[in-house]
Amino acid sequence: DAIVGSRVRERFASYEIYEKLGSGGLAAVHLARSRAISNPVALKRLFPHIANVRELVGAFIDEARLAKYLRHPGIARVYEFGKLRGIYFIAFEFVPGPTLLQLQEHCKEYVGHIPTMVALEIAYQLCDALDYAHNCRNELGFPLGIVHRDVSPANVIVSDTGQVKLIDFGLAKTKQQTVHSQAGVIKGKLNYVAPEYLAGKLDARCD
Repeated sequence: DAIVGSRVRERFASYEIYEKLGSGGLAAVHLARSRAISNPVALKRLFPHIANVRELVGAFIDEARLAKYLRHPGIARVYEFGKLRGIYFIAFEFVPGPTLLQLQEHCKEYVGHIPTMVALEIAYQLCDALDYAHNCRNELGFPLGIVHRDVSPANVIVSDTGQVKLIDFGLAKTKQQTVHSQAGVIKGKLNYVAPEYLAGKLDARCD
């Protein structure tokens, strides 16, 4: 258990908050546990000062709503979404293991590149998860038209069991999203953006 021996840093609703797993400009993610959920979770909380920015809150809510459709072993699932004391949160499946970025850096330090067979297995699992997301439909059977837009080593976790997990659909584009990007605005990390997307063409192939 990733929490064994860890100290509770704070409490948030039913969640006991432990170490920070990461943070960005909009939210922080902590290792947490809730009595209502059997496994540890990665609790993502939007920073309070973001709560008044309609577009950013809308994107956060879209991410949570989208997650209810994504039920695949290669995609970190969402257990709960809500708002407490003005703070929006999403409780994700906690996946113990390094990100692909961390794995790359570790291999570079000790053996060079990630071994070819390992890289192929990671690519295979990741493509399977993306194929599922790209073809996902809502409860009425209509295509959601999901494009992740941020497939990069930092958003891929290689779990301790060898299962590859795609995380962070915060920049995903769908047909049902409430917040739409301005024309000409590119989302994602520039080093991993498809040339076609830069040219204004965005579909599943860009992932």
